[in-house]
Amino acid sequence: MSSFPEKKSKFPLKWVVILALVGVGAVYGPKLIGGKGDAPAGADAMGAPPVSVAKALGKSVVQWSSFSGVLEAVNSVEVRPRVSGQITAIHFADGSEVKKGQPLFTIDTRPYEAVMVGAKATLAEAQTTLGRAKKLVGSKAISRAEFEAAQAAYERALGNYKAAEVNLEYTHIAAPIAGKISRAEITVGNLVDPAMPSALASIVDLSPIYASFELDEQTFLKTIQGVPATKLRAIPVEVAMGNDEGAAFTKATIHSFDNQIAAGSGTIRVRARLENKDATLVPGLFARVRIGSADVSDVVLINPTAVNTDQSKKFVMVVDDKGIAQYREVSVGAVDDGLQVVTSGLNVGESIIVNGLQRARPGAPVTGSEVDMKTLAPLNPPAAAEGEAAPAAAPDAPKAE
Repeated sequence: MSSFPEKKSKFPLKWVVILALVGVGAVYGPKLIGGKGDAPAGADAMGAPPVSVAKALGKSVVQWSSFSGVLEAVNSVEVRPRVSGQITAIHFADGSEVKKGQPLFTIDTRPYEAVMVGAKATLAEAQTTLGRAKKLVGSKAISRAEFEAAQAAYERALGNYKAAEVNLEYTHIAAPIAGKISRAEITVGNLVDPAMPSALASIVDLSPIYASFELDEQTFLKTIQGVPATKLRAIPVEVAMGNDEGAAFTKATIHSFDNQIAAGSGTIRVRARLENKDATLVPGLFARVRIGSADVSDVVLINPTAVNTDQSKKFVMVVDDKGIAQYREVSVGAVDDGLQVVTSGLNVGESIIVNGLQRARPGAPVTGSEVDMKTLAPLNPPAAAEGEAAPAAAPDAPKAE
């Protein structure tokens, strides 16, 4: 053991540690809490994250409302026999276009021709008897009752002859309308009868064609109610195939609407009429129908990527003049020329976040870079230094289609 006595330090160990930490803080503290110069890159971004913003646009447009509908033929008939007999001929190809009056089926004519011959002979005999009775009644050689009996016999014979003539005509079945015919549901040699449950074939006229749909009460009041019948055709209506979101819309016109609103569904049946000259639309297909307002209205338009859903609500993030992000609930309509129509909750010229929404928080500051509302391209991109490539777009910016 050393013979020297221990000396106690004037500064306990804990005070040495505290003083060391204070010194470190004095050197590096300003840099860590946002001091300029050697501050770590991205420190400002942690407080105000970068986002892309664009100003809401304004435009006068026709507001559209979309509905599901079904295509229906304007003219459609079932071809049925009107007399009994055996099918002896079929005069059309399955699925072909037929003209009005074109022969379709022939029923065996022989029984009806025989009836026709007998009816013609009976008529000739009755006509001769009636001629003789007219002469005799004039000379009072026969009674008035005998003359009237001869006249009645002639009228019966004439009726029977005309009936036989009509039945013989019915053995030749022709197309009652022009259109596209179905397949023949019965073949040559089969017996047919007017009471048979199924039709021989059916014909539909494919041009024009109807699109029938259910219109809700509010849209009905805004678009159709009060419009004179002479101006119904001015209401814009468009129809597209129901199974293809990218299908082009075909212009149509309001043909008619029902006489009452259905109490259970709150809708009214509407029928639109459109041309179908190329016969691409087939009755029975589902269709997408959209109906526009009779007058144009001023609306706000934004990029669809800016619209987000919070449960059942739609919202956007508005950036105010102080760079603070604000939650804003909106109501949206249809898409017009690639931009989302906003019917309420937003004003023209307000800046909204269109890219980087996941980095923004309501009430927190953001660093906004202005982009074009439709293309999302930077409006004033920084110029690249000589020999350097142009700055790349934000990593999460959507690519233009």
